[in-house]
Amino acid sequence: MKKICSFALVLCMILSCTVAFAASPAITLPSTTEAKGDQPFEDGVYYGEKYNDYGARPSMLNFGSANLSPGESLYDAKTTTIKKARATEISEKIDRLTFYCYAKWQYAQHVDDHTINAMLVMTSPSGLYYATYGVWELIDLRAKTICSWFFDVTDCLKRCRDDNGGTLEKGEYAFSMFFNDMSFRVTKVRFN
Repeated sequence: MKKICSFALVLCMILSCTVAFAASPAITLPSTTEAKGDQPFEDGVYYGEKYNDYGARPSMLNFGSANLSPGESLYDAKTTTIKKARATEISEKIDRLTFYCYAKWQYAQHVDDHTINAMLVMTSPSGLYYATYGVWELIDLRAKTICSWFFDVTDCLKRCRDDNGGTLEKGEYAFSMFFNDMSFRVTKVRFN
């Protein structure tokens, strides 16, 4: 009888500890490092093939800025191409200007209806990636049609600035455009 009572007492203690532990809030350990940048490239995908669907000839990928009015599009705004700038100046203007990459290309052949899944990757001087994505529907374009697209990269720059303690790093930034996992073009801009 004493063995049964001792066993029951131990069992009750174990159950009460389990209930008390289960009722307590979950314990979250602090993270030792914060995630910075993105990892936009998928394993097993080769991004080195050049985009040449329908004889496409990518001719331009420019980085720039625009001061947009409410509701104004980049296609209608006065834009400024930037080849080099001061990192502090870009950091200060990032909350009031729109920064973009402008892509331009021409098709050599008639283009059937299809979708371009685009990815623009900004690489910081320290090698971190910041990506933004878009989709563009092409509908029955004739041969020698010139196409263009503005890609807003303001958010990429803001996240890079925030990851770097409130200012952008000095050095060379690379903006790489990919259409349907194929390389479109790269442009590099120096922030002094």
